[in-house]
Amino acid sequence: MPTAAALCGVLVASALLSLWAPAALAVPGEPTVEVRLFPTEAEVDASGINPVDASFLVNVTGENIGLRPHTMWVNITFGTSTGWKVVPPSANLTLALAARGGTETQSVSVTVTVPPKVSANVAATFFASYREENSLEISTGQTGNATAQLTIRPIWSTSAEFANGTSHVQVRQGEDTNLSVRVTNRGNGDARYDAQLLNDAELRPNDILLQSTAPADVAQNGTEVVRLVIHANRAAIAGTYALQIRILATAAPAPPPAGAYADLTAQLTVLPSATPPPTNNTTTPPPPANNTTNPPTTNPPPSNPSFLEVVAGFVSTPTGIGATGALLAALLLGAVLFRTRRRAKRKRADALERARQKHKGPLTPGAVRPAPLPGAAGARPLRPQRVAQPGRPLPPPSPRAPPAK
Repeated sequence: MPTAAALCGVLVASALLSLWAPAALAVPGEPTVEVRLFPTEAEVDASGINPVDASFLVNVTGENIGLRPHTMWVNITFGTSTGWKVVPPSANLTLALAARGGTETQSVSVTVTVPPKVSANVAATFFASYREENSLEISTGQTGNATAQLTIRPIWSTSAEFANGTSHVQVRQGEDTNLSVRVTNRGNGDARYDAQLLNDAELRPNDILLQSTAPADVAQNGTEVVRLVIHANRAAIAGTYALQIRILATAAPAPPPAGAYADLTAQLTVLPSATPPPTNNTTTPPPPANNTTNPPTTNPPPSNPSFLEVVAGFVSTPTGIGATGALLAALLLGAVLFRTRRRAKRKRADALERARQKHKGPLTPGAVRPAPLPGAAGARPLRPQRVAQPGRPLPPPSPRAPPAK
């Protein structure tokens, strides 16, 4: 009778032989499973008095990459984070997977029942938790959780009125005025409301602007105040204007449904400023169409400068300074040259006059100096003979000077 040790040895040997068998060696890995939900996001209208159903399709796909065919068992449990009723609550699937990449997909349709009058503030999560087993000798299995979002469709119901009880406000030119609107949310969830000025394009050319708004978060069946700041520029024309105001839920789709907003009409009276702006020479104000928020400014034409201002402006520049210095130097040099030449000319004239007096002597009154006679080159011209004039005798001849030795 074999002993316990022998039996253990036989079992170990058989296990080793099975592991080293060709079929066992051909198995690279165990089968895998994938669970997907369609759709991943669902929205239902739970505003009525009856429950509403939402359907999800659960697709389970198994894949076998081994060399042997395998069987896969998948156990799935369905539920929601809010505890709503789910049909069916669970499912057990059996997948037959062929060898070498064999796949199989099975689907389960699950219905979630949403109770009536559920607030849009509630967001539920639908989940499918699964666990997988297969026929592989050594199997670890696979677990996971697939989820989808289930939301409640918002139902809008909005009412609004002026918080101060009046729809008539006043503002002075260049100042601001405030408007307060009380908003009541009768929808099936919380909502944020803001204000719009529908006729802003008409008021802006008249220098009336929506300066800013203060939105409000209004709870379901709650009331809050939305504030607006209206600004009138200094150029705004005094008078009465209509303000078309819309209070709108910011999360509403475009175009917004009827219950997502409320329209109001207010009257705005623009009064003259306490400190009037500087007046112009016109007797009538410009038309409203030309009275823009940023009117163009015109500068007076510059006056023509005088000649002295032009000269002074030119002289004050570096180029003018250099030109002035060069002109002064040229004038000084010209004056020195003119004076020098004049003095030289005067000296030359005086020298010629002295030489003439020395060599020729003074002319007698009435005497005529004859022209020199032509002669040989270098010959001394003959002294002209004086002719006696009627009534004027000739003077006695002067003694001739002895020749120089």
